[in-house]
Amino acid sequence: GELFEEHVWQILEKAEPMLREAIQPLFKIYRELCDREAKMTGKLRRQYVVKNADMRRLMTIPGVGPIVASAFVATIDSPDRFRTGNQVACYLGLVPRIYQSGEMELRGRITRQGDELLRWLLIEAATVLLSASKQKIPLREWGLKLQEAKGFGKARVAVAIPEAPAPVKTIFTS
Repeated sequence: GELFEEHVWQILEKAEPMLREAIQPLFKIYRELCDREAKMTGKLRRQYVVKNADMRRLMTIPGVGPIVASAFVATIDSPDRFRTGNQVACYLGLVPRIYQSGEMELRGRITRQGDELLRWLLIEAATVLLSASKQKIPLREWGLKLQEAKGFGKARVAVAIPEAPAPVKTIFTS
């Protein structure tokens, strides 16, 4: 946000005037987009989040705001459809591809099947949880340990939808 703008302007002060002229209109568009996003988020919060306990509960997780919470609730719709967190992960394409041949089994990249927007939002929320949040919550601690062992990319996908043995309904009812 503001730190980004400050940093760019500090760099541009030392840059050629022609470059500054080219960047100024882009920053005007950037500011307008930021303003629109803030208005949309506020409207979403006032119209839906206030009235929906599931969204408010999801927003207690660091990195999950009104957009992620409303997208999750709208996409999952009825949590009774899923028995486990792994089923939700499969539905969203957040599970690894499996290559099998005889006795060999290799796990590849995530399948990327299902709702692309929600998958992207959950991975962004997981990124915020792992990198920007300082709260000591079990999910973050687990993700940080996984990050040390497997790397940041795999950790943030794993944190996006952890394989939970409990029914997904607990996300909405706990």
